[in-house]
Amino acid sequence: MELENNDVFMNTRQNWIYFLVHPQDDVLDISNEDEITDSCSNSCVSFIDETILPKHKNLPKFFAQRLSRMAVTLAAVTLAVTLVIASLAFAASQTAASAAAFGFGFDSIFTSLSSFLIIWRFWSINSSVSEIARKETLATIAVACSMVVSAACIFARAFQSVKGGERPTEMVFVIAVASSSGAAYFVLFVAKYRVACRMGSAALMTDAIDAFSGGILALTLVISSSILKYSRTVWFLDSSIAMAIAVFSMCYGVTVLVRMIAVYRDREMAATAQYYVVDKF
Repeated sequence: MELENNDVFMNTRQNWIYFLVHPQDDVLDISNEDEITDSCSNSCVSFIDETILPKHKNLPKFFAQRLSRMAVTLAAVTLAVTLVIASLAFAASQTAASAAAFGFGFDSIFTSLSSFLIIWRFWSINSSVSEIARKETLATIAVACSMVVSAACIFARAFQSVKGGERPTEMVFVIAVASSSGAAYFVLFVAKYRVACRMGSAALMTDAIDAFSGGILALTLVISSSILKYSRTVWFLDSSIAMAIAVFSMCYGVTVLVRMIAVYRDREMAATAQYYVVDKF
C-alpha cells in the first residue's frame, strides 16, 4: 500500500505498530526500543511544529472516530452560534455606530465559514491516512486564509472609523451582545482546544485560536464600551482595540498559512512512502 503521509499508525486490535518510512529516510532499527518510542512520540500528523500545535498522540481507531464526531459537533454548534452573534453584532453596530462591533460581527461571519471547513475535514471517519492528511492540510490553509481576510477587513473598517472621527453611542446594547458572545466564544475555544490537542489537528487548533481571538475581541469590546459609556474623551479606543485584535489574528493566520503551504508543497514533491511493520507489542 502506498501513502504520502509521514505518520505512525497503531492497530491495537491486531497488536501491530506501523511506522511510515519515506524512501529518503533511514529505516527504523527495530532493535532500539527507545528510538521507536521517540519516533512515535515525535510524529505530528498535523504538520504544524510544536510551538503552534502539541504533539500528536497515537489513538485507537474507535477513539479517533469519536474525536472526529466531537469535532463535527463543535463545528456545527459554532456555525449556529456565530450566525446569531453576527446578526446581533451588526445590529449593535448600526445602533451604536461602533466600528469594533461591526468588526466583531464580520469576524463571526468568517468564523462560521471556518466551521464549514472543519465539518468537511472531519465528516468522513473512514478515509485513508493519505486522504486525511491531505484534507487536514487543505482545511488548515483555508481556515488560515479566512482568518487573514477577516482580520484585514476588520482593520480597514476600524481605521476608517478612526480617520473619520466616528464616535460610538448607545453602548448598553453593545455591552450586552459582547458579554454573551464572549462567554460563548471562550467555551467553544476550550472545547476545540482540548479536542485538537488530543487529535493533533492543525485545522481544529487554528479554528480554536480563531474562536479565542473572537472571545478576546468580545472582552475588549465590553471594556472599551464600558469606558465610553462614562467618558467620551477616548472615543478612539473602540476602533483602536479592533485594529489590535485584527493585527494579532492576521499575524497568526499568516504564520500558519506560510508553514502549511510549504508543507503542502513538500508533500506533493515527496517520494512515495510505504508502511513497514517494525515490531509487535
